[in-house]
Amino acid sequence: MNRHGYAHGRNGIPAVVLGGGHNALGVFRSLGRKGIKVTAVHTNKRDVALRSKFCTALIAPYDPRDESDRYADFLLSLPSSSRPALIATGDAEVLAASRYRERLLTRYRYIMPTHDVIEALIDKRLFSKLAVRHGMLVPRSYEIERDDDVAAAAGEIVYPCVIKPARSHAWGNAEFQSRFGNNRGGWIKRLVVGSREEFLELYPQVAAFERRLIVQEYIEGGDDALYDFYSYLDENSEPLGCLMLQKIRTLPIDGDGIGTYVKTVWDEALARTALRFLKAICYRGNSAVCFKRCPRTGQFYLIEVNARLALHHSLAEYCGVDLSYMAYLDAAGIRPPAASPPRRNVRWLSLWDDLAAFRRYRRRGDLSFLSWLASLKGEKTHCFFAWDDFRPSALKTVEALAVETFGRGRIRSFLRAARRCAAAAGHYSRIPWTFVRRKSRHKSASA
Repeated sequence: MNRHGYAHGRNGIPAVVLGGGHNALGVFRSLGRKGIKVTAVHTNKRDVALRSKFCTALIAPYDPRDESDRYADFLLSLPSSSRPALIATGDAEVLAASRYRERLLTRYRYIMPTHDVIEALIDKRLFSKLAVRHGMLVPRSYEIERDDDVAAAAGEIVYPCVIKPARSHAWGNAEFQSRFGNNRGGWIKRLVVGSREEFLELYPQVAAFERRLIVQEYIEGGDDALYDFYSYLDENSEPLGCLMLQKIRTLPIDGDGIGTYVKTVWDEALARTALRFLKAICYRGNSAVCFKRCPRTGQFYLIEVNARLALHHSLAEYCGVDLSYMAYLDAAGIRPPAASPPRRNVRWLSLWDDLAAFRRYRRRGDLSFLSWLASLKGEKTHCFFAWDDFRPSALKTVEALAVETFGRGRIRSFLRAARRCAAAAGHYSRIPWTFVRRKSRHKSASA
């Protein structure tokens, strides 16, 4: 029995975590260390996070981005002796859990705001209108509905501008990233366009991959202009735990990607702004409110809100604000205890991603090797590395070294050739593969 009067381990409520990568790995470790049985459901069998000893991995045969109805059916087909707590860690998984909640709640327990709120936060077109309606300062947005409107819009837009997909996971395919990423080292979330001519050339190419786009005013500022406010809100939209962080470096660089090195900070006025907006939309559960500070005016612009646990939530756990566990307890019907304010200037590092960011800054002459090493000093926690769960870190190291040595494209070509050879030799089954289950090596703490 834990300190909240709830039995974990074999007799407690298990957890099912949807998604993978950095986000999911933090959830596996947070819950697994407490003796909670964790099942991971993801579409990518090569995700190193699934090698954590704190989870049992299931590979979903349907992608929630394209086949959310079949994905929901797959979740309903999974055997379970009790209603597990469900925690979604990606936008597509959140949308599926929200869209099919009436059916899924018969088999799972989870907490989230209404579907209208989820849709409005994940769809950037809807989000911009929602934020303006509640008096938030956001970048000016332009919507282009038809191809005939592109030329007229190009004359109205102020440059530089930013092109984004209405839903971020729409740019997740490898072909798009390889074509527009220009070997920038990471998953691009936006494209910065410097002139009308460039916009007229680029927009149709991007629209060929995803029609629903949003064009926004560019807010100046580098990596350190990006601030995120993480929180877990109760049924009255009151915070049970909060954390604020500032990004130090991102990949791709110049604020165009995910934070590879961040630190905890606190700005009381910014926290109140974030909480006021979340309360106005009657939010409940985990969220990450993302801002960008304009260095010229000092104003904070609201960029987006992630309606889920976000990338750096393991930093919050390290600082005593365990957002994953709060979601689990709330789903189990137990009110999570309020957390104390976290410490400031504690760092979170994704080593190999940050090394890739450093190499790009050094190539441009903005950061020396000694300066990079000096920046890594101080108390920190790591994205992949953990003494009690070493395998994800080891596999990430091998993957990073291979990519840096041979290049991602060459490795993909090699793997495709290896699969063809294996299939020709009869090592691959001809039966369509549905899902693979890997036995967890983690034993319950109550065993």
